[in-house]
Amino acid sequence: MTVREKRLLEALFWSALAAAAGIFSFFSWERGLVAGSETIRYEDRLAQLLSLPEDDEHIGERIASVRAEVEAEESAAAAVSAMGLSEFGRLARELLSRNGVETHRYQTIRTETGHLLEFTCRSTPLALASFLRDACSEGRRWRVPYVNIRVSSGDGNLDAVMRIGHD
Repeated sequence: MTVREKRLLEALFWSALAAAAGIFSFFSWERGLVAGSETIRYEDRLAQLLSLPEDDEHIGERIASVRAEVEAEESAAAAVSAMGLSEFGRLARELLSRNGVETHRYQTIRTETGHLLEFTCRSTPLALASFLRDACSEGRRWRVPYVNIRVSSGDGNLDAVMRIGHD
């Protein structure tokens, strides 16, 4: 391999790494916006309920409606928290596969805050970005605190090691 080829590979590696970091940052930012909009929506609903006159005949129905929404949100969070590690691993492998990410192996990592699943994968940059977007989407309470990406030699694919957990 010549010096020029080496420099080109290094430039490709750093470009891919910068692109992956940018994509991950964008999806994290987008997730924050969604969470913020949900908070604003609930605060607006609460303000509407508090501003209603006490003799409003539909206030009971409205309070029940808001309570049902909050309880549904809490039960979804509790279901994810109660999910076993093997079930979470199965869901994560399915999502990886659906997005075109080939999983070579996975293992359980014990951390100070709980357990994470570490996946060793291979995929195209777009497939990896799609997986990260879906894993961090509004309906899931997943977190991806660690991603290590290496550019494969010449075929345009990435080798990645990711640690995935759920809240």
